[in-house]
Amino acid sequence: MSHSTTNPYETNYQAEYYDLSMVPKITGDGPVYWDALRNMRDRRQGSICRVLDIGTGTGRVIRGLAVSLKQSGEDPANIEFIGLDLEQAMVDRAAAMPIESLSNDQVFWIQGSAVDLDAAVPASHRPIDLLIFSFSSISHLHEPGQVGRFFREVAKVLRPRTGRAMVSIHDDTLLNNPNPQVILIQTDKPSETPSKAFPNVVYQMVDTGCDVDGNVHTYKWTVTVVERSNGQERVLETSNSEMKVRMWEAEELPAIATGQGLQNVDRIRNEHETVYVFAVDE
Repeated sequence: MSHSTTNPYETNYQAEYYDLSMVPKITGDGPVYWDALRNMRDRRQGSICRVLDIGTGTGRVIRGLAVSLKQSGEDPANIEFIGLDLEQAMVDRAAAMPIESLSNDQVFWIQGSAVDLDAAVPASHRPIDLLIFSFSSISHLHEPGQVGRFFREVAKVLRPRTGRAMVSIHDDTLLNNPNPQVILIQTDKPSETPSKAFPNVVYQMVDTGCDVDGNVHTYKWTVTVVERSNGQERVLETSNSEMKVRMWEAEELPAIATGQGLQNVDRIRNEHETVYVFAVDE
């Protein structure tokens, strides 16, 4: 019997499809976060450095930082990584793929909300030295007041003065963007992607459109999980998914953050995105 869902990230199949279809499109931000980690580690002078990756998905950013650490030959001791995601299936997939260069007591995967960090991040993993919200994932906070609440939560978990929160805004989520890269929306052609985790399974995706309501765009697509065996096809799961994405005015994000008491201490231009860097006072 097939399973039907509207959430694009809630099942094991969808978590793998995210890895296969979306992660390869996300390029260019690794060096930005690697530089930030090295700088923060130097600043900590041998004391523990805690990194919180919000909207971690299946751990793309943390895995990239682990690779950079290994390639640099630097000792990863005294670095703690916490990956936080709203969807349990994403957290489960991240936890099921060990990072060989890091010990189990250096990486923690937590299910929780970006707008409730105080509850999601245990006291034993705080304060946070480097908080990362990559690839415009903050745009999923589309409901009124959510972005302001997120920054209030950041102020609760980030180390005062020296901690840094890095929040990405992709050009595709800017209103009046003259050069969209359309990386955040689905392809306009049907596609088929073979599974790497499930034998004889393929993912068939069809884009079903986009609705616009003010500064919120709702992208829609259908993914059908099909098992092929002995010349027969069986539908295992159908996802008629929707993803709401908040669109931004050019200076809207830093204005909201500073309105919640954070300081915009830097901004880094990286390929098709801007990474805003924030700090909190004592």
